[in-house]
Amino acid sequence: MEFADSPAQAAEFAAAAMEQLKRRTIKPTPNNFMVWYVYASGQMPDLNKAIDILDSNHQDFTETRNAELFVRFFSTADEEAAVADVTGKLTDQVNMMLGNISSAQGDADAYTDALVEAASLLDGLDGNEAAKSTIADMVESTHEMVKKNHVLEAQLQSSTAEIERLREDMESLRQEAYTDGLTGIGNRKKFDQSLRLGAIAAMESGEPLCLLMIDIDHFKKFNDTHGHQVGDKVLRLLAETLNENIKGQDTAARYGGEEFSIVLPRTGLKDAVVLADNIRKAISSKSVRDRRSGEDLGKITISIGVSLFAFGEPIGGFIKRADQALYHAKRSGRDCVCSEDDLATSTLSFSA
Repeated sequence: MEFADSPAQAAEFAAAAMEQLKRRTIKPTPNNFMVWYVYASGQMPDLNKAIDILDSNHQDFTETRNAELFVRFFSTADEEAAVADVTGKLTDQVNMMLGNISSAQGDADAYTDALVEAASLLDGLDGNEAAKSTIADMVESTHEMVKKNHVLEAQLQSSTAEIERLREDMESLRQEAYTDGLTGIGNRKKFDQSLRLGAIAAMESGEPLCLLMIDIDHFKKFNDTHGHQVGDKVLRLLAETLNENIKGQDTAARYGGEEFSIVLPRTGLKDAVVLADNIRKAISSKSVRDRRSGEDLGKITISIGVSLFAFGEPIGGFIKRADQALYHAKRSGRDCVCSEDDLATSTLSFSA
């Protein structure tokens, strides 16, 4: 995880993290410190929510519980194990190739020695029979070398194919690590990466960067009424609609639960609002049907908040404004789009 905090902010968050560790009697190890630094910065709302719930339930923060939080929110042990497995296989293939090449080099040296010896013998030969015998030996050695070269070539081709397959496996693992399993679009990790890289690119180029935070209206009620399978279908429908409306430079991701996001590089606030409203209209024009019964389950609507990146600001602040605009849209009747400009004229105070 990377941070865009200023030195002053980083010092403030670090001090707050150390205070939490001291108050809860937790060792200030790097992993433990990471949990409380990110909690202090507010950059991971799900982490803050989990800790706040534990606090409200009067749960003790033992070393074990802190380790569980780190594994849940920061550890990529499963992904690292998978990559390590592929890397090990790749290393085995490379070592096999090196062994084959070494063996071939030894054969080549032996062949060279045979030719040198044959040449010295030819120098002292008088009869044709002896010359023929020596030449025959040379030909046989040549044939043996050719056969071994063919074997080596086949082995190298096989190893090359295996390495290519392993490369494809590693690319597949990388894609899976950034893909939401249910909807097929980017997951929270992909969102974090895209937003961070987008902010860096925006500061380097001076071009705008916008963020859409999208939430399905009354999704819990819909889920409770029609069941999780239908709810999953709605999530996939929204993901497909997002993909249909974005460009190649944009990134659609499932932020969590029924909340989605779109990172929009090189897009100003006005254009981002237009895109958001197009997506809203596209969703509201669709109806959900139960395939088994044919029953029309009605329309789905979404609320969208839009924010514009202010160069140099913490990523958390950028996300917070989009969230504030999203909650403003919900409190304004839902099925609408609100931008950070709408917040300036409202008295809305942000509530997680």
